[in-house]
Amino acid sequence: MKMKYLAAAGAAALASASPASAAIIVDVDGRTNSTIDSAINPAALKTVTLSAGRYVFSFVEGNYTSNNRFRGSVAGCVAGTNCTRGWETNVRWVLDGNASAIGKLGDFTYHATQAAAFAASSVFSREVLIGAGGQEVGFYIFDPNPRDNRGGVSIGIAAVPEPATWAMMIMGFGLIGGAYRSRRTQAKLRFG
Repeated sequence: MKMKYLAAAGAAALASASPASAAIIVDVDGRTNSTIDSAINPAALKTVTLSAGRYVFSFVEGNYTSNNRFRGSVAGCVAGTNCTRGWETNVRWVLDGNASAIGKLGDFTYHATQAAAFAASSVFSREVLIGAGGQEVGFYIFDPNPRDNRGGVSIGIAAVPEPATWAMMIMGFGLIGGAYRSRRTQAKLRFG
């Protein structure tokens, strides 16, 4: 009976330790969500409001995998690399529309295919701190002429658990492990 209570307590601790928000995917379209840093167009931003805390931004496969700012054309590639134009994974964000608070994710390395650009994006991620009271994050692709863009990028936003959350998770695992160990010990005493 004691084991049931310990397992229930451990499960409750793990459940309460889950992040407050699940991962969010933001699809940033190369045409409609393009602007330039010096004259950010608020209407072009793909926005999401985040509560206070730490988040990790990374490229994910959503509606988009990569963007091409050259009418979809690819040029100058040698064996699919070192392209002078092509597919890229690059996005910028602005906090609360403040042009002095611009962040960047990705780079301007061009690839021969969308798949190659997306595969290369796995090395990029950024941890971002959202201030007290929460903030609106506006994502965009840097390009002064978005009419010829193709594709876009999808950004995954995942909450980073706070230290108290980690402590609750560890306690939950410990309680479940303790219940399991207690059960094994009892079994040995009865049958061994």
